[in-house]
Amino acid sequence: MLVLSRKVKQEFSFLNLGITIEILRVSGKKVQVGVVAPDHVRVLRSELMESETNARIHDAAQEQRHAFRNKLNTVSLALSVTQAHLQAGRVDEAEQSLNVTLDQLSELDQFAGKISPEEEIMAAPPRKRSALVVEDNAQERELLAEYLRVHGYDVSVAADGEQALDYLAQHHVPDVVLLDMNMPNMNGSNTAKAIRCDPRFQHLKLFVISGSEPETPNGEADHHYDQWFSKPIHPHEFVLELESQLGAAC
Repeated sequence: MLVLSRKVKQEFSFLNLGITIEILRVSGKKVQVGVVAPDHVRVLRSELMESETNARIHDAAQEQRHAFRNKLNTVSLALSVTQAHLQAGRVDEAEQSLNVTLDQLSELDQFAGKISPEEEIMAAPPRKRSALVVEDNAQERELLAEYLRVHGYDVSVAADGEQALDYLAQHHVPDVVLLDMNMPNMNGSNTAKAIRCDPRFQHLKLFVISGSEPETPNGEADHHYDQWFSKPIHPHEFVLELESQLGAAC
């Protein structure tokens, strides 16, 4: 049993969950509780816990899912009882309920430490999409890269086709290459052909972003490109289309 003193700044750490709870202030009917957690751990009020739990454990084994839901439900109920006591002015009862909540969190922490490596995948943050932006105009290149980063992409850049091929030879293959056409040293068309001739990039998505009209030799779409986006692009619509195309590819 964890015993809660009335002293502020008291901390309780749950190492397997990676969170720390700190009693910030006890005043009248209110207890301020701070929660410190890693970036990938979301902290929710009890009324939002059920929907978040469903999303987080969707792919877990049935038995583990059932046990995890029960433990989270207990924590949620304990928090709700604490809140009800505070609203009724029963500070002593609220303190006891808060102790119960901390006990339940301790049990949940131990439970999390027993989860197998396969089940830890459900708690891991989703993998970021990766993109290589190939554009000779430095301002356009950095602005597009930054816009994609804001939307959760891991973005690298290259100023021309030669730099793009060097990057691909030395790094993990990205999900998509965004390619300008009119570039010095090695233009977009030759870059696309070189990429498609390399079996390592067989499944690499290749999208053109160009101010020129789509290249359609002999009236047929060029098989080197998965899609052609004409400048000026609408960034929001572009990202939605990008997500749609990459989602279809997975």
